[in-house]
Amino acid sequence: MSQSNHSQSSALNNEKTLKAAIKDCMMRDQFRLHRRLQGAARIKNDQAKHAVFDEIAADIAKSMSVVELRRTQRPTVTYPELLPVSQKKDDIAEAIKHNQVVIVA
Repeated sequence: MSQSNHSQSSALNNEKTLKAAIKDCMMRDQFRLHRRLQGAARIKNDQAKHAVFDEIAADIAKSMSVVELRRTQRPTVTYPELLPVSQKKDDIAEAIKHNQVVIVA
């Protein structure tokens, strides 16, 4: 890798940038990625450190793509008008916002 490419990748994959990106990953991946990042930060050899940062960046990108895929495939909620609860859906939502316990009968 040339020096300019290496410095560009290190600018994109530095610890601070990766740490910020972890927040947008799957919850189940966040702890593991954070721990890997902490371990990589302790590596003394710059070339090895950047290689590990690149691996972590790839895993972060994969996790973020899963988040985005799930977001785009999230089903929309529909309320059939024939159900009595559908006619009161706004009232029920308001009650849930303002009360710890809501009983719908």
